[in-house]
Amino acid sequence: MNYLDLDAVAPEAEFTLKLNGKKHALKVATVETFIQNMQDLESLSINANAAEELKVALAIVKRAFPTIPDEDLNNLTVLQVKAIADYAMQANGEKVEKIEEGAEGKEQEAN
Repeated sequence: MNYLDLDAVAPEAEFTLKLNGKKHALKVATVETFIQNMQDLESLSINANAAEELKVALAIVKRAFPTIPDEDLNNLTVLQVKAIADYAMQANGEKVEKIEEGAEGKEQEAN
């Protein structure tokens, strides 16, 4: 009998965010997460204010990096939150844009 082993094709996070000395792996978006993110984005009206946009960006970041404490997220700048949300959505295939080279830091580990 032929079958498709979905466990064998489950994607792993290929992006890690380092914040306050701690590493946080990107949680790969599930169908549910994708739908929540799209619904949040669609809920923004054309006249949405900056606070509404930031709340949506924070929700996206929290879903993508659930290990980051709220206190740490709340101490980020607005630009950092938006950059993390955009990067997470691109990495998860939710947003189709070219990620600029050099936008992500590459950490070299000593052997």
